[in-house]
Amino acid sequence: MGGIKGLFRRANAPDAEQRGTRQSVGSTPAWLTAWFEGSNLSTAGQDVTEDTALALTAVYNAITLISRSIGAMPLTVYKRLSDGGRKAQPAHPVNYILHTRPKAWYSPMQWEETGLAHTLTGGNGYSLIERRGAGGMPEHLRLLAPANVRPAFNAGGELTYEYREQPGQTPTIIYADTDIVHWRGLGSDGIMGWSPIKVCANSLGVTIAAQEFGAGFYANGARPSGALSYPGVMQAPARENVKKSIAELYSGTGNVGRPMLLEEGLTWTPMSIPPEEAQWLQSRQFGIAEVARIYNIQPHKLKDLSK
Repeated sequence: MGGIKGLFRRANAPDAEQRGTRQSVGSTPAWLTAWFEGSNLSTAGQDVTEDTALALTAVYNAITLISRSIGAMPLTVYKRLSDGGRKAQPAHPVNYILHTRPKAWYSPMQWEETGLAHTLTGGNGYSLIERRGAGGMPEHLRLLAPANVRPAFNAGGELTYEYREQPGQTPTIIYADTDIVHWRGLGSDGIMGWSPIKVCANSLGVTIAAQEFGAGFYANGARPSGALSYPGVMQAPARENVKKSIAELYSGTGNVGRPMLLEEGLTWTPMSIPPEEAQWLQSRQFGIAEVARIYNIQPHKLKDLSK
């Protein structure tokens, strides 16, 4: 957890001269460049973002499982003894922040759980160390939206954090690294973590596509889609009446198996592959295993008891 030592150090804000020249952290992989340019589509044609990935129950389960398990572990300040041992320091001001109340509106478990959840989705989580006066002792820990924070080096080669009120805006505040607690995922430079959702977008895109296929299948009456054929030329009002009738009478799971009444020479020709032939259920099962691999946990912890 980068930056936790900053709780025990005084703030060291970058001077005004060093703020002028800044350098972003790390090299940008091709997949991340495409992401910043607005390309969120996987090869399966799905828009894979942190929000769409969280709609997958396996992803949501994996993130809550890891973040809550670690967040439930108490954080306590210890003093290192000369003999190599340690002694708890319950009266230390930092111990109150970590163990009792980081901020008025969330508990230590909520603080750590949320920061870890940010890391497990976007690769990075940030918390501001609010101090008592300029460079004073820590008083609170305030979670920051990861999209509003970006690490950068100043002209003096020191790591700082640019904070924006809204993503894409000019930085409004620049914090020293001693004022930020930074949860990091796996990355290429040890400073910025990679988003597992963005790195594995193609795999998650297939799972999202399978989920949307199932939703659409049941929304359309759990019947294969097909073609309505008409021997002549159907006028626009007649076409609209047919579409309206089919939507009202034959869509939805409540209309499964309902006989279709066709008039004026209309014929119905099924065209889709049945779900069992498309191995839809197997694809859904495979998606759970993929998420388990991404987050390095056993499938049974994602409630997959097939094995």
